[in-house]
Amino acid sequence: MRLFEEISILLLMALTFLVMPSICAIVAKKRNRSPSGWFLLGFIGAYTLIVLLLLPPAGGAAASYKQLIKSRAVIVITSIYAFSIAGLLTFFAVELLTAK
Repeated sequence: MRLFEEISILLLMALTFLVMPSICAIVAKKRNRSPSGWFLLGFIGAYTLIVLLLLPPAGGAAASYKQLIKSRAVIVITSIYAFSIAGLLTFFAVELLTAK
């Protein structure tokens, strides 16, 4: 059973490290920023996406009120996602370390 838990943790971490850079690249492209650069920065974690969303779009284009509200909602959803993944990883790590 312990091997299954270790594999589960590794799969969850791998999924997180594959999904977050992809989301960063998609958002960067929509905000006229370098998708490849933000893809690489996306490996740092969800905080990269939050920073990207807080930056204004490149090219000096000011976001309309609707876009601003939408980006704030994405920031909240992303933060919830990031902290829930971190909580799950912490839970599994504690369970793995305390299992006998």
